[in-house]
Amino acid sequence: MQNSFHCRKFIISAFIFATLNTVTAPCFSEFSAKGRPGEKASELTLIPAENLLQDVYHAGIEINLKPGALTYWRQPGDAGVPPVFSFEGSINLAKARVLYPAPARIKEDEGEAFGYQDKVVFPLHVTPLDKTKPVILKLTMDYAVCERICIPVKSQSEITLPSGGGSQEAVVAAAEARLPRELSKTETAEKVTLTTERNTVHPTWRLSWKGDTKPADLFVEAPEGWYFETKKTAASKEFALVAVEMPKDATQAVPLTLTLTGQDQNFAFTLLLDPSDTSR
Repeated sequence: MQNSFHCRKFIISAFIFATLNTVTAPCFSEFSAKGRPGEKASELTLIPAENLLQDVYHAGIEINLKPGALTYWRQPGDAGVPPVFSFEGSINLAKARVLYPAPARIKEDEGEAFGYQDKVVFPLHVTPLDKTKPVILKLTMDYAVCERICIPVKSQSEITLPSGGGSQEAVVAAAEARLPRELSKTETAEKVTLTTERNTVHPTWRLSWKGDTKPADLFVEAPEGWYFETKKTAASKEFALVAVEMPKDATQAVPLTLTLTGQDQNFAFTLLLDPSDTSR
């Protein structure tokens, strides 16, 4: 199982992040996997929503996946890579901000993936250089579509904003409703309690959620060199955070971005964790 894990990580990383003439690896032949004949692994489309609103166009990047396939969130989990977005070649574009709906935890043979199945729409906020002129938005996106193995995909799409019709405002609005609401420091202090477990194999904390929403899952984004596992405990609204990977010389508090998902609403907040606390 471990060999399969390393093989798959190599396939994705080598394809997306390297532009090499040749790559030598036992599993490189799996690059050619395209799914069953006549069946696309995924389909990407830029979709328009509202016209110019407070100097920003709303749009979406819609990816439809074939049954059983998944694609990744910005923190992909045990294996995989996050998507990469490029708007090079766009006309009258000042800024394009891609937003991420809250992910799901998806069980795989190699571990757990954080991402999306069936369909995902990434909300997109587009700021024009000149709001009196249309924006011609050109997207190139590198991402992975995974089943038993991962297929690296490079897709392109183009849209003119305002679209002049065919708005899919309801679809984009539904995706924006899945965006985590960012909590202020004050709100975080009111809704989150963090306690430290002592003398554990890996530094471990217990996070208690005091908000009204019943939490479903918790995802952690940490600086390079760190990796946290999270899982529910027996206590209501509580999660264990375990630092399973960390720098050997880590002596200072590490800033984390956490995404807490719930049935009705999702939240994002930041915390500082001090690994030295767990050994006291």
